Amino acid sequence: MVTSRRGRLSGPLDEALAALGLGRRITVSAPTFAATLLLLVNRHDVVGLIPWRQYRRSVEALGLVTRELPLELPPVELSLAWHPRDDADPAHTWLRARVRDSVRAVLS
Repeated sequence: MVTSRRGRLSGPLDEALAALGLGRRITVSAPTFAATLLLLVNRHDVVGLIPWRQYRRSVEALGLVTRELPLELPPVELSLAWHPRDDADPAHTWLRARVRDSVRAVLS
């Protein structure tokens, strides 16, 4: 199972597997990690890659079995983007800071 908003069926995991001479067979693609979790419930014939820090509670609540990846993946880059007209807006500046601090708290 792969998670991709654009329906891509390969990514960094496939590149890491290929470097080891391995591969995987994609059976289904989901547009979000939340959708991936729901597709994994009560399935015993598929695996999915889920960002643990963000979805740990959901994974545990659904009773899914987890395993560590046996290989290293490149880090995911997160960034904020906004329209230039909002650069100096105090409310927008405040909101960006809250979002940045919240993401840092979740990922630390």
